[in-house]
Amino acid sequence: MKPRDNPGREPFLLDSSMTFKPTPMPSLWPGELAAQLREQAPPAALKESMAARLRARALASAQAHKAFKVTRREDGAWQPRGPGAQARVLHEDAQFCVECVKLQSGAAMPWSDTDHAQEILVLSGSLSWEGSPLPSMGYGVRDATHTVVAATQEGAEMYVRRLRVDPAALPAPESHWWQQAAGQRVNDALGGTWSGNGLGMEIRPLAQAGAVASMLIRLAPGGVAPDHAHPIAEDCMMIEGALFLGDILLRALDYQLAPTDATHCSISSDTGALFFVHGALPA
Repeated sequence: MKPRDNPGREPFLLDSSMTFKPTPMPSLWPGELAAQLREQAPPAALKESMAARLRARALASAQAHKAFKVTRREDGAWQPRGPGAQARVLHEDAQFCVECVKLQSGAAMPWSDTDHAQEILVLSGSLSWEGSPLPSMGYGVRDATHTVVAATQEGAEMYVRRLRVDPAALPAPESHWWQQAAGQRVNDALGGTWSGNGLGMEIRPLAQAGAVASMLIRLAPGGVAPDHAHPIAEDCMMIEGALFLGDILLRALDYQLAPTDATHCSISSDTGALFFVHGALPA
């Protein structure tokens, strides 16, 4: 049968006087588009399967991270630490006290009777360290009470790790680090040499002794860090941006302690992040 013999299949011919104009798609704002979407519920069996997988993942994540200590920037109260000084405790045990410290203009960095050394990273403002300036993102290890450290006119906020015991009482790698780091200073922690892993992560060591280091780590948007174990406890202080440590979200001024023998997995940042770490260097 020829096509013309079937009136229901009459071919459409386009002659030179006709033009084809596609019908434009309507332009919708996101709110208008959302209003036209219709929710589609999955079948009951699939819905239960999805819920079971989510429950299993949440349980596995909780088990994997139960040893980690997280202190949010909203946690804790600021307490006086001497004239013009106040502190908010991030973590405290027999060996260390980790704090955020604020100093008013000209106020001295307090030294406790139990302190053997102090590791200091300036988060904002600036310090006078033995008479010379230590600006924002400056770093130093103070190993004696007679080392004069005070805020300049603009004041300062700092991340501080206080060593409460003689370094000889610490595990050998950590003891060696404190002995080697004593008195060190870095005026520009963001400068210097950064080394990358090819996956959007860069490391800037600030004070290193053997496999132990205090360092800045920078993740580009979409960057990832390798999974790693912790032969010693690891302190992590967020400075800028946000990242996920497994399923734990850390934001600027959040703090996390990873205990010895714990493992960090699936470290990534959607937005980019800058954070300070004291622990073992990645293998």
